[in-house]
Amino acid sequence: MGYKKICLPCRLCFTRLIDFGTGKIYPCPTCSNPMILLTHRFRAPKKSDDQKWKTVAFLLAHGFLYQPIFEVLNGQKTTKKVEYPENLTQARAFVLQYKDQAYYK
Repeated sequence: MGYKKICLPCRLCFTRLIDFGTGKIYPCPTCSNPMILLTHRFRAPKKSDDQKWKTVAFLLAHGFLYQPIFEVLNGQKTTKKVEYPENLTQARAFVLQYKDQAYYK
């Protein structure tokens, strides 16, 4: 397992091995901007899918780095893992509902 590094402007995604704690910045091979590091759970949309890339950018801007998000069921006794949204409408509701679980706020 590793993590993903993505460049939003270029719509590129690469898988990297885990190297925690290095603080290394990975420049995009196309535009040289720093790439964003995400968990291995992230699945990049097709390069031509504008709407899905806008959804990814929206979620990242609101602190959701594709880390696991959980919904509390039955009070606080059980939880259920939540799937990430596929479009902007769902993403807006997702951000409002799970804002307390964002990586940064």
